Amino acid sequence: DAAYKYHIPWIYGACVGSYGISYAFIPGKSPCFHCLLETVPAGGLTCDTAGIISPAVQMVVAYQVAEALKILVEDWSSLRNKLVSFDLWKNQHAAIRVDQVKKEDCPTCGAHPSYPYLSYDHQTKTAVLCGRNSVQIRPAGQR
Repeated sequence: DAAYKYHIPWIYGACVGSYGISYAFIPGKSPCFHCLLETVPAGGLTCDTAGIISPAVQMVVAYQVAEALKILVEDWSSLRNKLVSFDLWKNQHAAIRVDQVKKEDCPTCGAHPSYPYLSYDHQTKTAVLCGRNSVQIRPAGQR
């Protein structure tokens, strides 16, 4: 919500096991994280339960840095505009267009945003993961 409220691009990246995912959220152009989470199924694995291989981290970071450089030099036409997911162990790779998941009534990126996840009622909870200063952030209430 903060990225959309203040019009700051946010490049999401996550990985666990040999799986990784990356997407550049561009306020005013792309669907927000809230829209994506209602569409993309969330897995329950963590690096604590499944571990992680270094190449998955490096791949996610490479996607994030490449998109960040495009944003920094304002080469908007070169942005990927797709959600990228991969599983290095299974040799799978997908780039999925997600613009259709943007909802006109979304409280974050819709026509009349209220940014609910910035409110006191939606304060987040955290949990330490892997014992290495990693933190998982979970919404306080049900969606």
